[in-house]
Amino acid sequence: MKYSSLFALPFVLLATPTLAIDSEQLTVYGKLNLAVQINDENDDSTTELESHYSRFGIKGKQAINADWTAVYLLEWQVNIDDDSDDALKGRNQYLGLQGPIGEVLLGRKDSAFKSSQGKVDRFGDINGDLAGFFASDDRVDESVHYKSPKWGDAQLSATYVLEGNAKQGNAADDGASKTAYSLAVSYGGSKWKNGEWFASAAYNSEMLGITSYRATVYGQYENIQLGAMVQRSESDKASDSDDKDGNGYLLNAAYKMNQWVLKTQYQNADMALGNKQSEGDVLSVGADYHFNKATSAYIFSSAFDLDRKEYDENYHGVGLIHLF
Repeated sequence: MKYSSLFALPFVLLATPTLAIDSEQLTVYGKLNLAVQINDENDDSTTELESHYSRFGIKGKQAINADWTAVYLLEWQVNIDDDSDDALKGRNQYLGLQGPIGEVLLGRKDSAFKSSQGKVDRFGDINGDLAGFFASDDRVDESVHYKSPKWGDAQLSATYVLEGNAKQGNAADDGASKTAYSLAVSYGGSKWKNGEWFASAAYNSEMLGITSYRATVYGQYENIQLGAMVQRSESDKASDSDDKDGNGYLLNAAYKMNQWVLKTQYQNADMALGNKQSEGDVLSVGADYHFNKATSAYIFSSAFDLDRKEYDENYHGVGLIHLF
C-alpha cells in the first residue's frame, strides 16, 4: 500500500462513524481541543493557537466464540496548529483479547500506573496537566497490559514493558532495569457523578528509569466535586542525582452550576522528575461551559513557580472542545 493511501485511510473511515463488517462493530471517534492563549515562558510572552492533544481513532471488537472477544484500537494525535511533517503522531494503539479472566492487550498504551489517576486531573491535556510535576505518566510501547474482571467495584490492572522498548533500553544503559512493570488497584467508577467516589493505589517499578508510588481519591456530593493525589518518585538512573527524588501532592475542587463547572487545582512537588524537570508548585483556575455532551468551551489560567529555573511560567487561555 502506498504511504499516501495509508495516511488517507483514517480520514476515509471518518466519513462513517460506525461500520458493521462481518458482524464486527467498528467505531470512529475523536476529540478536537483548540485554545487561543497567552504563554509566558523564558521571560517572553506570546499569543498562540494551541492544539491540546487533539486526536482521532478507530476501535472495534468481534466475538471469537461464546467466551472470548478480539478487541483493538488505533489512535493518532493531530497537531492542528502545526504545519510541519510530524502533524500526525501515534497514541494508544493495541490488539488484544477479552474473556472470563479479564483483558490482555499488546502494543502501545497508557501504563497501569498512569491510568490509575482516573479523571482526577481537572486541567489534564492543557498546560496545567499533572505530568508537569508528577513523573511516571507514561504511555509505553513494546508492552503487555492486563485488566482483571471487576470484583464488585474493585479491579486490578498491570503493565509489563519488554526489553525491546527503546526508552527502557536507554534507561537500562544508565543503570536501570532492562524490563519494567506497573501495578494498580482501583475501586469505584472513574467518572465524576453525584454520589460516586473513586480510589486507587499504584506502583511503578523502574519504568523508563523511575520508580513511583501513587494514591488517588476523588468524588462528588451534590454539586461539589473534590479530588486529591499523592505520589513519591525515585530515579533509578545513575546519571540522576538523589536530589531529584521526592514527593508531591495534588488537591482540587469544582462546583457544578447548570451547564457550568467552576474549578481550581493546586499541585506541589519537591521532586524534579516530571516534564518540567523542576520542583515547585502550580495553581490553576478555570471554568468549563457545556453546550451539550459533545461540545464545550473553557477558560483557564495556570501559574507555575519553578525552583530549578531562573524564570516561572504562566499560561492563560480560552478554548473549545468537540467530541465525536
